[in-house]
Amino acid sequence: MILWIFHTSAFAQEKKDTTTLAYAFHEGSVRGNLRNALLLTNNAPGLTDYQADAIGGHLVYQTGSFKGFRLAVGTHFTFPLTTSGLSEPDPATGALNRYEATLFDVTKPQEKRNLALVSLLNLTWQWKDSRIILGRQWLNTPFINMQDNRMQPTAVEGFYSDIRLQKWKVEAAWLRGIAPRGTMHWYNVAGSMGLYPQGTNSDGSRGNYLANVKTSGIGLLGLHYEPDQHLHLQAWEQYADNLFNTVLVQGDYKVPLDKDARWLFSLQYIRQDIVQDGGHADPAKAYFSNGNRVNVIGARTGWENNRARALLNYTRITAGGRFSMPREWGTEPFFTFLSRERNEGAGGVHAASVTVKWEFPKQHLTVEGGYGRYYMPDVKQYTLNKYGMPSYNHTKIGVDYVCGGKLQPLRLSALYIYKGDKGDTYNNPKYVINKVNVSHFAFVVNYPFSTK
Repeated sequence: MILWIFHTSAFAQEKKDTTTLAYAFHEGSVRGNLRNALLLTNNAPGLTDYQADAIGGHLVYQTGSFKGFRLAVGTHFTFPLTTSGLSEPDPATGALNRYEATLFDVTKPQEKRNLALVSLLNLTWQWKDSRIILGRQWLNTPFINMQDNRMQPTAVEGFYSDIRLQKWKVEAAWLRGIAPRGTMHWYNVAGSMGLYPQGTNSDGSRGNYLANVKTSGIGLLGLHYEPDQHLHLQAWEQYADNLFNTVLVQGDYKVPLDKDARWLFSLQYIRQDIVQDGGHADPAKAYFSNGNRVNVIGARTGWENNRARALLNYTRITAGGRFSMPREWGTEPFFTFLSRERNEGAGGVHAASVTVKWEFPKQHLTVEGGYGRYYMPDVKQYTLNKYGMPSYNHTKIGVDYVCGGKLQPLRLSALYIYKGDKGDTYNNPKYVINKVNVSHFAFVVNYPFSTK
């Protein structure tokens, strides 16, 4: 910011030369977002309830273009307002808070302190519609993504390229650092794993890969083919060195009905295999189990127009092993994914969901709803159920309102989640708390702004 102010004042006294580095700084822009997030979780009777409120946001400065290059630097900041028992284990189960703690720093839940993170620091080279980014950045791919629904998103550090060639797009990345959502720290790839709960190993022992796995980084390659506005084919490979390899193939097709409406059809296939020893020679300290052979099949159909959408979704994770994707890296790409729960860490799963969305432009209002049934393996079948998650039903209701007039573009968002028990929990509350028979509510206020 000091550089920007200096160059602005100095530049005003000189004749503008648009080819200089000084002009690029002068033409820089500031953008950001102010956010308040209130989360509440109401567990089953006899188990601990939680609430937390945080205020903060992010601020980003980016220079103008200098021979196609741009420099960006940004920070996220969070201030705790109110919390309840986020660092105290539930007396009945010993379990810690799951949702509210990720507003702050899950590695130090006992500390109520102001937090800040340099989440962006990168150099971008752009030509035509293609670009290369080097440094700290935000990335959205099927396996590494921002999961931006707390106070700060997941950020990554490394190399990313997005090359566009007519009907093709090629994405490639090599990542060596991650700042997971809810941590406010940068870690190497190995150090980022296990900051969230580690679940169990395949033999039922407690997961123990935190600070034990070894990897040099993550490689990503994505190929997109869009011959027209109706068809999108994509193929992805995620190579996590010494851990696992994941391949995704997906096709999305839109059938026009009239000028506004379309039928939607999508198919998805995912395959996972171990790489070397899965992170550690000792299976008790590895992340990915030897012999784990994971196949995932997804299907989706639905209808949409310019104001509404309705989708029917299905996911099958075969019983050859547990689908594994570190939760610190992003949310899973399944069609049946609904906010506040995942099927990561599970195999032998059948899942079906219905989602709907309505937009009311005149009222500046968007309403979303979803309902899903998730048939999980038994909570004690550790080879297929890493987190002891019973079968459940999942209801989601979300409302977004964008203020008009003098408050524009202030955005108000509300989310309600209920997960009900549909499997055997063996009367053990550890399979219930923060998992089923639980209601969760989130109210988030966002005020985005920009100087340009």
